[in-house]
Amino acid sequence: MIGILSALGFELAPLLDRLENKTSETISHIEFVSGQLNGRPVVGAVSGVGKVNAARCAQIMICRYNVEMIVNAGVGGSLCKGLGLGDLAVAESCVQYDMDMAAAGTPLGVIPWGKVSKEFPDGDQATAYLPCDAAMADCLEKAAEEAGIHCRRGVIATGDRFVADKKLNDFLRDTFHAISCEMEGGAVAQVCRAADIRCAVLRAISDNADEDAAETYNGQKTLCATIPVVCRALELYFS
Repeated sequence: MIGILSALGFELAPLLDRLENKTSETISHIEFVSGQLNGRPVVGAVSGVGKVNAARCAQIMICRYNVEMIVNAGVGGSLCKGLGLGDLAVAESCVQYDMDMAAAGTPLGVIPWGKVSKEFPDGDQATAYLPCDAAMADCLEKAAEEAGIHCRRGVIATGDRFVADKKLNDFLRDTFHAISCEMEGGAVAQVCRAADIRCAVLRAISDNADEDAAETYNGQKTLCATIPVVCRALELYFS
């Protein structure tokens, strides 16, 4: 089964409209809707905004539905000139830019993980960059190309903040080489890594993550094109 997780209802609604033989159940105040998409089992859920909400939703998908992959789809801000409103960002990896243990000697963004030793004081699996499934990323790019939507692939930066600050925008791009910012993908990627399952993150650009971001976001959010691309990507993935 594939899990598809979005933070907000308008991001997931096009998927729910496509599902056949739908059933639903509510767990921890999150509604999980399962059904068939092109003959394959899928479960979708609206997690709510932010890393904690996304992480708990992803973990329920893993434990309750035994998903083999979680695709996190929604909107995000642009951190580079090559991504404009309505374009798509596909994650090669995610970084949690607000993971900050720098005062304790751990580089910004690095999540301590694994066996601690003198050689690896943060653990032998510590990393700032949480990997996303390369094969699914290929399919997302291909699906975007078929749909005639400009797409870029790279690092997506996650933090519990709606970025509306050009200085922070520049910092995220220059520090982490990120192409887009949002509030859930890195948490989903961390949960999936811990559970040894695959994940993918796709963002439709709703704003430029600057001082005009809130106004632009409110005008663009309903144009989110991620779910049709995800659905086509899944066809390609399983073909």
